[in-house]
Amino acid sequence: MSKMTDMDHAISAHAKWLKNEIKFPTKDDDITHGRQELLDAVNSSADGTVLAEYLDKKLGLERVVTSTLPILSLPMSLSWENMATSDNKQVIADYWDSLDFAPDNWLASLPVYWAAVHYKAIAENTIQGDIRKYFENKPQNTIEASNLAIHRLGSAPQRYGYYATMQQCQTGRIWWERHISKKVAVVPKCALSESRAYEIAQKHTAFYNQVLAMSIANLTTLNSAEMLAALFSIADSVSNNKIGGIKPSAFNDEPLIRKWIREIGKTFYATIPEYMEWQAVLKGLENSLRKAISQR
Repeated sequence: MSKMTDMDHAISAHAKWLKNEIKFPTKDDDITHGRQELLDAVNSSADGTVLAEYLDKKLGLERVVTSTLPILSLPMSLSWENMATSDNKQVIADYWDSLDFAPDNWLASLPVYWAAVHYKAIAENTIQGDIRKYFENKPQNTIEASNLAIHRLGSAPQRYGYYATMQQCQTGRIWWERHISKKVAVVPKCALSESRAYEIAQKHTAFYNQVLAMSIANLTTLNSAEMLAALFSIADSVSNNKIGGIKPSAFNDEPLIRKWIREIGKTFYATIPEYMEWQAVLKGLENSLRKAISQR
């Protein structure tokens, strides 16, 4: 039997932490001791040292960060106060591109990995400002405040699905949006640049959310780079009014995108996009979208 790694221990501890301590109460009166403890750690110090100690105690993150795993750093040009603002998403993504290492897909899909990214930034004191501002939001109840903290620290797949890191976690989503854009750009037939694919992901959040969710959950066809690129190509064509009868606003309609992806599953059942003509793939996607629109 192979020896458990530091990350294996952290993954196990994270799952137990969510299940046994964090849980998912439905009203403020039922707030768990574990959630309150998390909030207390978040709010205890401006430099985040109490939070770092808490995360290490619960998840064993010091061992993860000091191992050989490629734990991303956060850009020193930003502060905790503006780390989560949408204006700085590209700054963070560009900074990660400048590094000479990156996590693989498996690591980047783990909530505990992104908790380790935050732990590293706190432990190395690379980000200035008050970390408590990073977890602030509009006036809210205790459950909402603790949910925000959980999402900032990697989210919770047990509640939000295996794509939680890619959608709910602020930093994880930044990495995945750029990663997906790179995956689209390397498909020669697509002819979409990485920057254009990234722009589509930013502009059409419902499209990004649902394509990613369904590809992770139950539609393995979308794990095909060719299919993913074709989806972005259709989104690009609709955005530029190159496909008649379909408005760009369709790509911000989550129920419609879910229907579209279900139709894609039917259209491409038992087929492999890589072995099809590119135009046939695009036509199949367009027809699937029109069927989904007709069902509204």
